[in-house]
Amino acid sequence: MNKKLICLLMFVFSLSLAFTACSDDDDDKVDYAKEVAGTYTGSLTLKIPAMEIDETIADKKIELTRISDNKVNLKLKEFSYGTLTLGDIPVDEITVTKDGSTYKLADTSKNIDLLGGLMTATVAISSSTVKDGKLNMTIKVNNVKQGGNDMQLGDMNIAYSGSK
Repeated sequence: MNKKLICLLMFVFSLSLAFTACSDDDDDKVDYAKEVAGTYTGSLTLKIPAMEIDETIADKKIELTRISDNKVNLKLKEFSYGTLTLGDIPVDEITVTKDGSTYKLADTSKNIDLLGGLMTATVAISSSTVKDGKLNMTIKVNNVKQGGNDMQLGDMNIAYSGSK
């Protein structure tokens, strides 16, 4: 009888270990998108080689909006140069990661509509980081088309630096 009692107790103890051996590691999950979300104000350097444009434009805003734990939407607000006004340039669903004290926005390329659909373009962001509240990124606007025809704008290369 003593052996049956010992076997029963061992069985009960082993069941309790099975239910308490593991914990959920999701408690350590950090929302990087929340850390970088906000409106950044800074300057951008615009280069359009085909039109020999190389100018710096001050007080430009880029808005990063959190859409999920580690994803943001980007919007370059009210983009214009010279007499051309393209409006907002959006890039959706950019993954945010962290390396040390630097947040990195994944290289992302999207086809977008501009001017209420009158124009289309491919927008690509790369080399984008946020550190100590300062955003640095490279934006390329390629394949600009109007009504299905290629426009002669050429590729636009934008280097942006701004702070929250």
